[in-house]
Amino acid sequence: MPTPLLRPGVPRLPLAALAAVASLLCLAPGAAAPLPQWSQVQPTLVVGGLDMPVDIEVAPDGAVWFIALKGTVHRYDPATKATELVHEVPNVVTGGERGLVGFALAQDFAKNGTYYLYYTQRTADPTGGENRLVRMQDGKETLLVTVPGAKEHNGGRIVVAPDGTLFVGTGENQLRDPAQDSKSLLGKILHLDRDGKAVAGNLDGLVYSKGHRNVYGLARNPENGELWSTENSGWRRDEVNRIQAGGNYGYPECEGQGLNGVDTPCPTTKGYIFPLRTFYEDRTAAPTGATFWRGQFLWASLNEGSIHHLWQDAATGAYEDKIVLETGGMPILDLAVGPDDALYYSTTDNIHRVADWASESGGAAVDATTTTAATTAGPQTKGETSGKAAVAPLAVILALALLATARLRRTGQV
Repeated sequence: MPTPLLRPGVPRLPLAALAAVASLLCLAPGAAAPLPQWSQVQPTLVVGGLDMPVDIEVAPDGAVWFIALKGTVHRYDPATKATELVHEVPNVVTGGERGLVGFALAQDFAKNGTYYLYYTQRTADPTGGENRLVRMQDGKETLLVTVPGAKEHNGGRIVVAPDGTLFVGTGENQLRDPAQDSKSLLGKILHLDRDGKAVAGNLDGLVYSKGHRNVYGLARNPENGELWSTENSGWRRDEVNRIQAGGNYGYPECEGQGLNGVDTPCPTTKGYIFPLRTFYEDRTAAPTGATFWRGQFLWASLNEGSIHHLWQDAATGAYEDKIVLETGGMPILDLAVGPDDALYYSTTDNIHRVADWASESGGAAVDATTTTAATTAGPQTKGETSGKAAVAPLAVILALALLATARLRRTGQV
């Protein structure tokens, strides 16, 4: 027998309270509403005077770890406000997009201090190098895999899953064609265990997905395990993608929804997975770090010096985007979430912390002018949004029922 909405003896809620309940339900995680604009937030400086902290992580004890492009690993202790040099990688080559570019703490870091690095090692070729993914423990380096290096498009982002396996984004060294070669590690997202061995379910060997130009933002959603990435395209159409095992993301034939370099639509008959959203049609945002914060996807723009929030509208299924934080043009290199549930971001010389969102009262949201990507041949299905889309209508129905019952009570009909 259905339970009545209001039972005798249950205190009556005022109409304002009922409306508040409805609004909270409508803004539940996964609903259509975007994050508020951070117009009133003053980010807190964590540590300054740094030299290109390209990748940051916050350890379980609250210490902020970061790497410098030149090849050094650092730890900042918020209690003592001291920064220590933890490790210096020998023989790192910089210039262009080379250097120490990737860093991640192991899932069991709190127990054994293990972490991972991705860096470009100097070789006899001054225009190239060799990218090395290594595991670090007790100051000792264990080589897991090598990837060809170049002055540009080396990738390097690392995500560690709860099972200890690693996802690693690579670039295609500006060579284009290797991105479609499943035997090549260039232009890929790799999936490997802590010893560098392939994980079951990969496309080919270590290759988890292919058809990438230069992945430089990689984030795993802790709520559902989905892997999302940002990808640097050419002079336009940077991408945000949802990554699936064995997926082909179309490069070099396609960038965004179009053929590479032109406006002709990309073919939909080749099984390519299209981006959730692209940025922009007349310039490039140059995405860098990405993360999930409180169930929401955030990505950083190097060129804009901004942090974007990308979400799916529950009513239309389209992916919407807005800028939620601007630095005034200072490039943002990476994003991270700490155990204190705060958001951290690094610029070319600082690391900042944002503890919470502000209300919209301080100013209107800054909308990013983007092109909405179609989902043809992509991983999204209609069923994926059904649970999210149901949240807002359910809240409305519940609120209306409560209001109607309250009105009937006032008239003596219940």
